[in-house]
Amino acid sequence: PACVVYGYPPALSEEGEEALMARVVGQGNNGSVVSFNVVDASGAWVGYSAVERIATLFGIQVRTGCFCNPGACQKYLHLSEEAVKKNLSEGHVCWDQNDLMHGKPTGSVRVSLGYMTTKEEVD
Repeated sequence: PACVVYGYPPALSEEGEEALMARVVGQGNNGSVVSFNVVDASGAWVGYSAVERIATLFGIQVRTGCFCNPGACQKYLHLSEEAVKKNLSEGHVCWDQNDLMHGKPTGSVRVSLGYMTTKEEVD
């Protein structure tokens, strides 16, 4: 499986790992929240509910969905207004378990690292 990370910084494929690491290390305004989705070996999206269940088995707490920010969700997931309306007309609402509709994610997984999070916990 692979992760698609949303927001800043851009994907590795856009600028190369060394340039990315230089920017990440040098940024003072980055937060400790990472939002992402998972794709399987075939390139198909893995629903955020499945990722949450697996994380729970390993004692990892994550948050899933659109995090009360449907506008950002629509932007980062590249969902058109028509797609959002279609999902809604088919019964998708923010708090349901419809994490994939028409083969595309309707939300993501969010991991937050707090000031007490240790490197060992991240590894």
